[in-house]
This record gives sequence, structure tokens and C-alpha cells, in this order.
Amino acid sequence: MSAFDPRDPPPKAVSPALSSVVLSPAQIVNQGLVLYRRTLAAVAPGVLRIAVPYGLAATLLGSALEQVGELNANQPLPAEAETAAFWLAVAQFTMLACTLATTSLLMQVLRGAPARLGAALLQTAELMAPLALATLAALVLVTLGVFMFVVPGVFFFVAFCVYSYVPIVERSSPWAALYRSTELVLRAGWFHVGISLLFIAVIAIAASAVLSLLLLPLELLARAGDGLLSQFITFLIHWLSGVVLLPLLVGSMIVLYNDLLLREGRPPAANSTATDRTRSTTQPPADAGSGTDARADTDGPDGTRVSPDGREGPEGKDGTLDA
Repeated sequence: MSAFDPRDPPPKAVSPALSSVVLSPAQIVNQGLVLYRRTLAAVAPGVLRIAVPYGLAATLLGSALEQVGELNANQPLPAEAETAAFWLAVAQFTMLACTLATTSLLMQVLRGAPARLGAALLQTAELMAPLALATLAALVLVTLGVFMFVVPGVFFFVAFCVYSYVPIVERSSPWAALYRSTELVLRAGWFHVGISLLFIAVIAIAASAVLSLLLLPLELLARAGDGLLSQFITFLIHWLSGVVLLPLLVGSMIVLYNDLLLREGRPPAANSTATDRTRSTTQPPADAGSGTDARADTDGPDGTRVSPDGREGPEGKDGTLDA
């Protein structure tokens, strides 16, 4: 059967454990690459579909930027400038939604569950509207900071770097995620996070450069083509880029976010839920007759199995997920 047949059984769950100790920036990048290799097969069916709107958004983003440049050179009418700005915003928020869906897929795998695209899209739909507003607020602060003295803009950029991961991992509201991200970054050390982001950016640029070399024939064909053919080839390039780069970038940022949690004294990100943080003080005694907890397992919000003590997925004695 086809890999995209809805009648196919879900892929086998894998449980690559996140680190349980704090890491240096170089170690964060290394573990991000390890996580990418171990989870790519599990999330690939979902990412192949997520990358379709990502490719469309990237193509639209490039066209909108070109249009904005042409309009600025030709002193555009206000209506033309507004149209270009509108499509630019649509492209950016579509790419944000794709990043959220990829994050949800990876978190399912890290919690020991199969990567289910439906659950990831549902969680993305629930978070997208408020998170889009929070993203707009973050962009305003970063832009104003850059225009003021540059340094405040860089500060806000680093401080908000993991805000989009907080609602998915900790189940907090998107608005509270901006404060939570800043809190985590400042407690871990702004320079530590900034250097980690720089290392992740270097890896992403290197991966993008290698991918560009591999896709060079397609890029030359797109430049030589015209009209719909050129647009389709451009979309195909962005789609392949999304398939390769989305899991890499999101996985590396999850590793960074996990490191920030550990530096705060929290459990790893795959276990970082409200029930997990409080289970040691709120868990009732086991059933005296059987020696086990009488409560049955229940389904978590993302479709994973949640055990009576609040844990999601198989967990080893050392606090990491068993393979």
C-alpha cells in the first residue's frame, strides 16, 4: 500500500530519549543532529504532507518579497503595497503553522507514541490563532528594538526564541509563552542561549547550502522556465527543502528548549507536563488489595496513552524514554 494510504497502520513508535543533563551549545547542536537521524523515519510521512503548504508559503513569500522590492522602486500605489504586505503575512503565518505541526509530531514521538498527523494538525489549529497574535506582538517588539538601538531587538529575539514550543510542551497559553520563554532564557543565561542559536543557525545554513547544491539543476531549470512551470519548479524546491530542514530545525530547538528546562530543574521536555511535575506530591496510594493502582490508563490530549501516575509513553528508571 502507498505510504499515504489512510488505511495503513500507524508507524511504529520510537522513543529517542532527550538528554537528562545540561549541555553546552556544541552538545546541543550534536544532540539535535542525533535526534534528527533517529526521528526522521517516524515523522517523515507527516512532514511530507506538512511541507506542501510550507513549500507554497515559501514560494509565495519569495514572490511577495520580489513584488515589494519592485513596488518600492516604482513608488507603488497604497493598494498595491497593501496587497503585497497581505500575502507576505499569509506566507509567514503559514510557515509558522507548519513549524507548529512539525513540533507536535516530534513531541508525539519523543513521548513514545506514533507520529499521528491528525493529532498534530488538531493541536496546531487550536493554538494557531492566539499564537499568531503572540507572534505579531513578538515581531513588533523585535522590530522596534532593532530600530531603536539594535541591541534591544537582538535581546527580544533571543528571549522569545522558544515561545512557540512552550504551548505544545507545557500546555500553557500562547500569551503566557512569551513570558515563559523569556524566563527560561534569562535563568539559563542569555549568552548561552544566544550562542546556541548561533550554532543552530550555522548548521541550518550548512544544510541549506548542501541542499541547494543538490537542487542546483532544478534551480537553473526554474530560472530558465517561465510562468506556471517556473512557479511549480520553485515550489518543488521549497517543498524538498521543507521536508529536509523542518525536522532538523524543530528538533534542534526542542533540544535547546529541553536544556533550558533542565537548567531550571524541570524534567526533560518529553515528560514536562503539569501532571508529571506534580505527581510526586499528588499521586494517591496504590490499591491495597492488588498492590497496583486501580485506575486505568487514559488517552492524553495528543492521542498518547497516559498512565495512572501521569506519565506519557514508556519511561525508564533513569527518567528517559526507553527505546
